[in-house]
Amino acid sequence: MSQASFTGFITIQDIRKPKYDVNRLLGPNNDQFVRDILPIKIQNFEIKRLEWDDFSGEPKKESFWIAHSYWSVSYKISSQETNRTSSNQKQSQTVTNPKITTKNFKEQSQQFGLSPKYSNQNNSQSSERISVKQQSPQLPPKIPPQQINAQKKVNSRFTNQIPTPNLRISSLQRVQRQQKQKNLTPEKSQSRSNSNNVLKKEQISKQKFNIQVTCKLLEKSWTKSNQYDDLLEHETGHYLIGCLCALEFKRQAEQMDFNNIDDQNQEIKSLFNTNFKAFLKIEKDYDEETSHFCNETMQMKWNRKIKEQLLLYEMYFNN
Repeated sequence: MSQASFTGFITIQDIRKPKYDVNRLLGPNNDQFVRDILPIKIQNFEIKRLEWDDFSGEPKKESFWIAHSYWSVSYKISSQETNRTSSNQKQSQTVTNPKITTKNFKEQSQQFGLSPKYSNQNNSQSSERISVKQQSPQLPPKIPPQQINAQKKVNSRFTNQIPTPNLRISSLQRVQRQQKQKNLTPEKSQSRSNSNNVLKKEQISKQKFNIQVTCKLLEKSWTKSNQYDDLLEHETGHYLIGCLCALEFKRQAEQMDFNNIDDQNQEIKSLFNTNFKAFLKIEKDYDEETSHFCNETMQMKWNRKIKEQLLLYEMYFNN
């Protein structure tokens, strides 16, 4: 077999902000021993660097093997209830077009006539007319209406007279008629106003989990000799497979959410058992493919893959 059967469960695509280049750390000169990156602390999960002193169990003299490691994985759940709220809110100013009545029209006309822009000019113009009228000794003779209109046009051109309020009111009336809308039923009017404000809120009560995992090398782990560094690497690989089992379970479990505690306990327990069986199969493949550390080439390939997975989990959880 040219490659290790274990391909891992996490990739660089699962990392939001990689802290370092994993391929550089796993170069030909750096991937021979997996113990080089130990110890590692991933959140509150500590992975220790094993030494022969950690194999303190009573050796089994009848066993064919020189050493044997035992590990155990456990977890603890701490959950808190959270409310997830997703909103899609679009607010815009509502433009109202009230129905024009005679009363409203008069009020608008008065407000228009008293606009700040022309108030000073209108006051001066009216006062000028009054003063002229008071100085006239007698009323002028009657003039035909057509001549009066023509004279007003001429005076307007020479004096730059502001259009009279009557003209402005008629102009306003034309504008209001253009903006006047068709009568809408109350249902249609309400639907039209609601189209300017879109608000959608969903509140879902979920359980968010924080899984604390541990992986321990059991005290019954034993060795008959402490003279083989390659053998220590191999036994460390068994322990690290257990650590990967704990980390992968933590990653999957923290992505789950439930509505009640009964579903939580049952499904998390099922996930733990399924994950544990999968890594027991991986550990068996590890022994077979490395020939219990005798196949040096395959042992280095497994070391590289195990080290890669540890670095990826470290970046995943410590980000």
